[in-house]
Amino acid sequence: MFNQLSNDQIKKILIEKGLNYFGEIIKSNVGFSNDVYFVGNHVLKVGKSEEDRNFLRREAFFYGLFANKLPVPKVIVKDFSSNPPYFIYKKIVGTNLYTHWHQYTNQQRRNAVRCICEYLCLINLEDPRPYCEKFGVDPNRDWQNYVLAKLEKWKQQAVKQDLISNSQVGRINELVEVHKDSLKESKMALTYYDPHFDNILVKNGEVTGILDLERTDYLSIDFVLDLAKRMVDYPTKYVSEESKNLIKKEDYNQLLKWYKEFYPQLFEFDQLEKRLKLYGVRYTLKILTMFPRSKQAKSELVEVLR
Repeated sequence: MFNQLSNDQIKKILIEKGLNYFGEIIKSNVGFSNDVYFVGNHVLKVGKSEEDRNFLRREAFFYGLFANKLPVPKVIVKDFSSNPPYFIYKKIVGTNLYTHWHQYTNQQRRNAVRCICEYLCLINLEDPRPYCEKFGVDPNRDWQNYVLAKLEKWKQQAVKQDLISNSQVGRINELVEVHKDSLKESKMALTYYDPHFDNILVKNGEVTGILDLERTDYLSIDFVLDLAKRMVDYPTKYVSEESKNLIKKEDYNQLLKWYKEFYPQLFEFDQLEKRLKLYGVRYTLKILTMFPRSKQAKSELVEVLR
C-alpha cells in the first residue's frame, strides 16, 4: 500500500506539472480502489496499491482510445512510474446519476439507460487488438476457463482465510459442476463492466460523462449484467455514503428491463441465468476475501449460494 498524499504533496505535483492551483483541495469519498481529489477544474486520481498502477494505465489508455467517441475525461498529466502512481484529467461538468435517479421520472430513467447502453455497445464494437497487445491479454481467451479460474482462485482464497464453511465449499463446487457448461458460449469484446451510477455523470437530464474505464477488459459482453443485476438486488451497494439516503429499491426495479430493451444482445445467451449465477458467486467470493469482516458480503454469499 502507498501512503496517502498530503495537500502539500499534491500542490507540489500540480506546480511541477505546470498546473498552479492554490485553492481548496477536496478529497472525494467515492473512490473505491483509488484516492480521488478535486483541484479546481481538474481531478487527480491516485493509486492506493501496486495493483492500481496497471489499472490506472488501463484507464488512461481507454480514455485516449475513446476520446472522440464517448464523453470520457481528457487526461492532461500522467505518471505511472511514481509511488504512488497518478494521473490528472479535466473535470467533466455534471454530477453522478445516483444523486438524480430518485427525482427522475421513469421516462428520464429509461433515457439514461438508453444512453448507457449505447456507450456499452460502442465499447463492445471497438477493435480489441490494440488493448490486448498493449496489456498482454490473450485475444483467444477461453471465456469458460477464464471465469472458472477466477472463481476457483477466490474460493481457495476464502478457504485460506477461513471465511467459508465446508458446506459452502460443497455448494460452490456443486454450482460450478451444474452450471459450468453454460459458459461455453461467449461473445468476446472490449467490455466495460462497471457502469454503476457513481460512474455516470449527468446534467439537466443528459449524460455528460462516463468514468472509471479501468474496469474494461476483453470479456463476454453479458458480463456487465452481473453488475446491473446487483444494482437491482442491492441498490445501495455502489453508492457513496452521502447518497445512500436517496436510494429506494423500487426505483431500480425496471433497470434490467430497460437494459434488455436497448441492448438485447446482452441477453441473447442460451443459459443466461446459470451464467449470472456463476458470475455472482465469483464476485461475492472476491469481495468477501477483500472485506472479510463485512456482514453484507457474508449475507450476499448465503443468498447467491441458494
